[in-house]
Amino acid sequence: MRAHFIENTDSIRDGSYALVAKPKLLEQKFLEVKRNYLYALKKCSALKASLDPITNVKNSTENNNKRV
Repeated sequence: MRAHFIENTDSIRDGSYALVAKPKLLEQKFLEVKRNYLYALKKCSALKASLDPITNVKNSTENNNKRV
């Protein structure tokens, strides 16, 4: 989880965060943990933009909906 946090610091809104993990986390694959981690941040409005959980790239639908 620390690696995911460091990897995404530019995408996370300023604030204080407490990262809590259960032992079952060790049984999950890296990408599955990443997907769940980013989903949780998105649900609590901690992400600056909607990111694809695998590529860390803004979703194309968000880019297409911007007004000029």
